[in-house]
Amino acid sequence: MRPTILLICGLLLLASTASSCSSAEAGGTAPSQQALLVNAARSLSGATSVRFDAIAEVSAMQNGKDIGGDASLRGGVARHAVSLDGSVKVHARAGEETLPFGLRVTGRQLYVNVLGRWYSASLDHVKRQALKRANTAARPGERQSLLRKLHTLMAANDIAGHAFTGEVSRGSKLDGTDTWQWQGTVDPDGALAMLAKYAPPAKLDAAKRALARRMLEQLAKLSTLTVIAGTDGRPRRAEVKIDANAAQLASLTQAAGAAAAAGQLSELHASVRIDLSHWNEHVSVTAPSGAKPIEQLFHR
Repeated sequence: MRPTILLICGLLLLASTASSCSSAEAGGTAPSQQALLVNAARSLSGATSVRFDAIAEVSAMQNGKDIGGDASLRGGVARHAVSLDGSVKVHARAGEETLPFGLRVTGRQLYVNVLGRWYSASLDHVKRQALKRANTAARPGERQSLLRKLHTLMAANDIAGHAFTGEVSRGSKLDGTDTWQWQGTVDPDGALAMLAKYAPPAKLDAAKRALARRMLEQLAKLSTLTVIAGTDGRPRRAEVKIDANAAQLASLTQAAGAAAAAGQLSELHASVRIDLSHWNEHVSVTAPSGAKPIEQLFHR
């Protein structure tokens, strides 16, 4: 009977989470932080395909000089097809340099673009190993599998509700749909509680807990996290921003137990934004011509 009871508990937990989002859409009531974050993660993991448009930007001041760069990534990702292109732009004293890269997965081949040159490798071996691991994981009985799934679901709800602190408000219209926006940061006490609850005990000695607390307390002051989800629960944007002045950077270095280095940064601004759209649509992939065996990449 225990598997049946566990299954009922799991269904009730899923139903309560889903009802939070349904009432938000129908009555205009904002979802809770927990419901928005958990449903966004579940929607992403359950999708058959999605389009990524991502950009990362870093700017800093070191010894009175501006340094930094940016990177972009764009394309579609599906379960059996990937087509991504991007570039990294570095701003240095000698000028600006752009480094292109790309990734393709089609059929039985993986293609990687490094500095404008394509290299390929077979996926057969990787698939065989993945299938072997999946079969091994599937051998335990139904009760153990159910327990793992329920534990994962409860952990996700627990972490989303306690490891972060923030507010949910109306978001801008994205991907043709109305949205809710959660914006906040890490909750040091809540994050440590979740770490103690779900991490292996051997990894939580007193010194590591103290270091984690110091780091989390400083990061909470410097970082802003944003998740924007449609009224259907699917995430449309995720963003991380870090802004720090000289004093804050020195506090972060001290919290990490590291000595201040010569030429330490006096200012840092960094952001990563990912837009998600075109859910569950076909991803078209064209294999690049003239690709060389990937072994040549490691022997250049």
